[in-house]
Amino acid sequence: MNIDKLKELYSFCNDAESFVLSRPDISAGQSRKALEYLVKLVYQLRNDNIPQRSSLFELVSSENFTNFINDASMLSAIHYIRKVGNIAIHNDEVSQKEALFSLKQLHVFAGELLIKLDLISEYPLFDETLLIKTDEKYPKDSDVSINQQIVEHLKPKVNKHTTLGVGVNISEAETRKLYIDLYLREAGWKVLDKDNQKLSERAGIEIKVQGMPNNEGVGFVDYVLYGGDGKPLAVVEAKKASVSPIKGK
Repeated sequence: MNIDKLKELYSFCNDAESFVLSRPDISAGQSRKALEYLVKLVYQLRNDNIPQRSSLFELVSSENFTNFINDASMLSAIHYIRKVGNIAIHNDEVSQKEALFSLKQLHVFAGELLIKLDLISEYPLFDETLLIKTDEKYPKDSDVSINQQIVEHLKPKVNKHTTLGVGVNISEAETRKLYIDLYLREAGWKVLDKDNQKLSERAGIEIKVQGMPNNEGVGFVDYVLYGGDGKPLAVVEAKKASVSPIKGK
């Protein structure tokens, strides 16, 4: 099969990588376009069509698609790409950290899906040292459209019982600093960058507290949400699913 049939996908992924250091907002937007391309490809392979007027949120949240992905961590990664891309589309600020993490998740999802479709046999680990800042100002403007020849070619690879079933491995620290930051942002909270900083109507990180059950008697809370009077409203602690919530409390 001629790989040129995937040129739209390649263009979106290439732009997401090229702009991540210079224009995180553009990178995040192109990562979202690549995600949309892959999601719509899955729909066409499994169902012959894409539900009309369905948002990307509706597509990736449907039982049909979640059954295909069949892994909670991969679904979380997909929603992260979508959400950060939406922020970029609405011209809100996207940090380099957010765009880079989105790109990393796209790298895994695209790689695993292309392996499942027998388009590639393997893909390399993501290597940040290979990233190069582009001098371009804007990417080529293009819509998400899928060549029907590739759909027909790939249909024998997928049926309604096919699942991807591959997860995304990320550390607890990355989970805290990226997923939770994004969720707090969606809820209207501005997350501070500096540790142990306490400001009204902000979410502080790594807040030092006394009286902890250790030799020093000192600990650090992942997040503290401060009200307008500067007093704590809530505490947010990130723990692995295997760790008891009581321990976090």
